[in-house]
Amino acid sequence: SALSCYVPNGRAGEMDEPSRAVVRSMLGDAAANLASMRRDQGMWWAGGLVVCANQRAANNVRAWLDAEHGPAAIVHSDDPESMRHLEDFKRGSLPWLVSVDMVSEGVDISRLKVLVSIGTKQTRLRIIQEIGRVIRRHRDKQGRPYPGPQTAHVYALNVPAWRYIATKFEDDVRA
Repeated sequence: SALSCYVPNGRAGEMDEPSRAVVRSMLGDAAANLASMRRDQGMWWAGGLVVCANQRAANNVRAWLDAEHGPAAIVHSDDPESMRHLEDFKRGSLPWLVSVDMVSEGVDISRLKVLVSIGTKQTRLRIIQEIGRVIRRHRDKQGRPYPGPQTAHVYALNVPAWRYIATKFEDDVRA
């Protein structure tokens, strides 16, 4: 179903109430889906990634996830510990990773299977990089793929760049 677009109200990290409601709804659906994957589909190792526009938004998302759906790690470029947090998440079992410009090209966390993109940098390249984080096949510590199907879920705002990429992906899958 179509979503309302994320529209900041003029100050970094703040949204008007309808936008907050949309983001909460997306996060709630994504969290329920991730919980089901981990609990019901044998993908106990699966993790979710939330990409935020800025640190204030990321902190708010992390606080909400912590309160509603269990602990989340957060990474952003101003935190000198972010690379350690990324490695801990990669090897650990936390369900969620919240990021601001830290999980893009060159980052491989194969256990990511749910993406929630609420950032504002919606270029085609960035979108493809974000999707690429969750469509990889998860492997065990010996490099062997886990057996069985591995699904990925993407939650994004209904904005032109995402619609374009989604259409391209659908066309490629059908071809």
